[in-house]
Amino acid sequence: MEWDYIIVGAGSSGCVLANRLSKNPQNKVLLLEAGGSDAGPLFQIPVLGTVASLGNPKRDWCYETLADPHRHGRRESCPRGKLLGGSSSINGMFHVRGNRGDYDHWAQLGNAGWGFDEVLPYFRKTENNTLAPSDYYGGEGPMSVEFLRAPHELSLAFIQACAQQGIPENPDYNGAEQEGASIAQVNQKKGRRHSASQAFLKPAAQRKNLKVVTHAHVTCLLFADKRVVGVEFTVKGKQQSERVKHEVVLSAGAINSPHILMLSGIGPAEHICAKGVALVHDIPGVGQALQDHPAVSISAQVRVDTLNTTMNPWGMFKSGLNWLVSRQGYMLAAHQAVAFVRTHDSELYPDVQLHFGPFGGEMTANGFELNDQSTMTILANVCRPRSRGTVTLDNSDPYCAPIISPNMLSDPYDVETLITGGKLARRLLSTDAFAPYVVSELGPGVGVQDDADWESFVRHTAVSEYHPVGTCKMGSDVMAVVDEQLYVRGIKGLRVADASIMPCLPSGNTNAACMMIGEKAADLILSC
Repeated sequence: MEWDYIIVGAGSSGCVLANRLSKNPQNKVLLLEAGGSDAGPLFQIPVLGTVASLGNPKRDWCYETLADPHRHGRRESCPRGKLLGGSSSINGMFHVRGNRGDYDHWAQLGNAGWGFDEVLPYFRKTENNTLAPSDYYGGEGPMSVEFLRAPHELSLAFIQACAQQGIPENPDYNGAEQEGASIAQVNQKKGRRHSASQAFLKPAAQRKNLKVVTHAHVTCLLFADKRVVGVEFTVKGKQQSERVKHEVVLSAGAINSPHILMLSGIGPAEHICAKGVALVHDIPGVGQALQDHPAVSISAQVRVDTLNTTMNPWGMFKSGLNWLVSRQGYMLAAHQAVAFVRTHDSELYPDVQLHFGPFGGEMTANGFELNDQSTMTILANVCRPRSRGTVTLDNSDPYCAPIISPNMLSDPYDVETLITGGKLARRLLSTDAFAPYVVSELGPGVGVQDDADWESFVRHTAVSEYHPVGTCKMGSDVMAVVDEQLYVRGIKGLRVADASIMPCLPSGNTNAACMMIGEKAADLILSC
C-alpha cells in the first residue's frame, strides 16, 4: 500500500501528527512505533508508569551515555520511552512551555514563524487547561493540564520559602510571566496520567485511514535519488517496507531521529562512511548540538513522612488505596512544585529552574535508590545550558544503540549557574517556612562551603534531567539539519518533528514543547 504520510515514532510529537494528519479521511496515515501498547492501569496511575518503565527494555530504550570527562568519567542512563506515547507515558508529567524569550531566540536564529507569538496558538491548541481559557491558555484541546492535586505540606512550604527569598508565587508560569514558584501544572486528567497517546492517539485510533503498527523497529529510509519514497522496518524479526506518496516524518526523538538519519546515509559524510553506511547526503549537523538540562540535588532530612517512609508494602498499599478512592497522594507525582528564578539582574528571564519533591535518594550502580529516612529534595538545573554533546553511530547495525556523548558541564557557564542554583536551594532550606520541618542538610552537606567545594560537588553529582534536544537542529547555519519548515536540508519528502529540531533548549521541561512542535508540523504539512 502507498501511504500519504508515514510517521516514525508515536511519542509526544508523533501522536499529535497522527491525530491531525488523519483527521482528513482522504489522507492515508501510517504510524510506526518500536515499542508496544500503553494500555492498562500501569499507565493510568501516574507514578507507576515511571517506576515500572525506567530500565525496563520493554518500555524504555535503556540507552547509556559514554563516560563524561567533565563529570569525573561518570556514565549515565538516558531513558527514552519505547511505547505508545513515548516518553510522555513514563515521564514526570510536568507541563512547562518555556519562556517567551526561548522561542523569540529560535526566530532570531533564522527560524521564521517560530517566535513565541507564532507558536503560542499551537500550545493553546494542544491544551484543555484547568486555568480559564484566555489569550494564553486553551480550553478545548485534547491534552489535559491541571494543577497537581492535594500536594504534600512540604510542597506548600517550598512556595512559602521561595517567597521569603524574594521569589514570588506565580501559578501562571506558563502565561505572560514565567518567573516565580508554584504547585506544578501536570499532564493529568482527574488524577490519571494523560499521555500524548491517551490525549491524541486514542481518539483517532478507530479512523479507517490511520494504521498504527507497534513493535516496528525502523532500520532505514528508502530513497529514489534524494527523495524519500518509503521506510524499511522489522516487526518481531520480520522485515517489511512501506511506500509513501507525500512525506515521511521522523518523530523518533532526539536520540533515535539522528540515528535513523545516519543509518540511512544522511549525516556527517566522513563519519557515516567510516561506519560502513553508503552516503546519501552530507549534513554535518546530524547528531551534533546535543543539549540537556544539567541538575544538582540539595536535600534535607525532615520531621514528617515523605515518599521515603511509605516505600514499604503497607505504605504502598495505603498510597494505592488513597489514589483509587480520591485520586490523591504519593501516586500522583514525585516532584510536586516548581520555581523559575533569575539569579542575576543581568538575566532577561529565568536562568535556573527548581523542582521540589517530598522524597530523596541518590544514584547508584543499580539506579536511583531512596534514602531510609524522611527526605525532601530541591533539584536545581540550568535553564539554557551552553554545553553541547553528540549522538553518533557505533556501527551500521540498526539494532545497535548509538553512541551518546553528553559532554555535560564542558562550558564554565553551566558549572557557575549550577553552583548559583545550588546555593539558592540551600538558602531555601534555612527559611522560616522550612524551620518546622528540616532536621539537617543531607546534600551537599556542611563540608561544602566555598566555590571550589561547590564545583567539586557539582561535577561529582550533576545529572541529566532527561531532556535531550538539538541533534537535528532547525536553522539556517551550516550545522542546521532542518529548515523552518522542518524539511531535512537537501532531501525531498522528509521532515523531522520532535525535540531534536530545537536549536536551543527551552527554559523548562520539554514535553509541552514537543506537542507544540507536532501541532505546528501538522499545519506545515497540511498547508502544502
